[in-house]
Amino acid sequence: MGLLANMGYNMNAGILRGLGDSASSLVFLFISTLVNVVLDIVFVAGLSMDAAGAALATVIAMFMSWAASIVYIRKKYPSLPFGILPGRSDMDMLKEILRIGLSLGFNNSVYTVGHIVMQSLINTQGSAFMTATSVTGKIMGISSVAITSFSGAMSTFAGQNFGAGNYRRLREGGRIVPLYSGLTTAFLGLCMYMSAKPLIRLFTGDEQTIAFALVCIGLQIPFQWCYCVLNTILNLANGVGAVKFSTLVNLLMLWAVRIPAAFLISRFYDGHYVTFGVSISFMFGLAASLTFYRSKRWKEIVSRSGEEEGRVFTKRKEGRNAARNTALRQAL
Repeated sequence: MGLLANMGYNMNAGILRGLGDSASSLVFLFISTLVNVVLDIVFVAGLSMDAAGAALATVIAMFMSWAASIVYIRKKYPSLPFGILPGRSDMDMLKEILRIGLSLGFNNSVYTVGHIVMQSLINTQGSAFMTATSVTGKIMGISSVAITSFSGAMSTFAGQNFGAGNYRRLREGGRIVPLYSGLTTAFLGLCMYMSAKPLIRLFTGDEQTIAFALVCIGLQIPFQWCYCVLNTILNLANGVGAVKFSTLVNLLMLWAVRIPAAFLISRFYDGHYVTFGVSISFMFGLAASLTFYRSKRWKEIVSRSGEEEGRVFTKRKEGRNAARNTALRQAL
């Protein structure tokens, strides 16, 4: 039941991001989180509903965020034909949505299965190592905040400008955003690396777990910027409709590089270095994603951008000539 509300909220959040209103969906999510916490206390602590109470609290919070987004869109953007019940369908648009959406959904599903396989390799190294990788994930989650932000922004930015035919702006963003996303992630990663040990001690006091976590962080954080750059480029590709490219790169990263590399490391070297397979896949993915700038789709965008710049230059030149002629006539 909760999946319906989750899908509805995320679709509405996508509409708002497409309109350039990304702050509102964050507010709805914040309210939903507060509602979830309050209902957890009421259902679990107050009414002793245990796991069922926690689940019910989450589902109610999801539906509230979905309902709030519907009300907001109807009031804030009355020009949008946003009804409660679906009306007539645009089959051409539906086919385009399914073409992109199903590819991305398949990509995410295969990626999830791959993570389960990767986790099984980690689990064979013992409980202390499992805990260490979990703690590492929490710390790297802090340094990866730029990955989520820049990647989500790039997808919306690319889709907006590609749809509007603003190829010059799209070309500039396609070069600038990956650069700054990588620099931001590298800086945050450096901060996390320098303060790794005290951060790990917030989660565990076991010395063996701390030692394993430090190894994992040392193997992954120096290459995290690669993932940020490649993920931003793949979202650029998704935004301009090249979803097959991003799907192929993700599949190769996971199934052709990460999992085999992790298996070989655990089999022939030391299982406690198995997470270096993740870093190897990041480096491969960065190299693969950069080939998008050599693709037919990007070359077409660059070509149209050049045409657009030519038209802008011609317009400005004509404007300057007209102004000069007007000044001469006035002088005469």
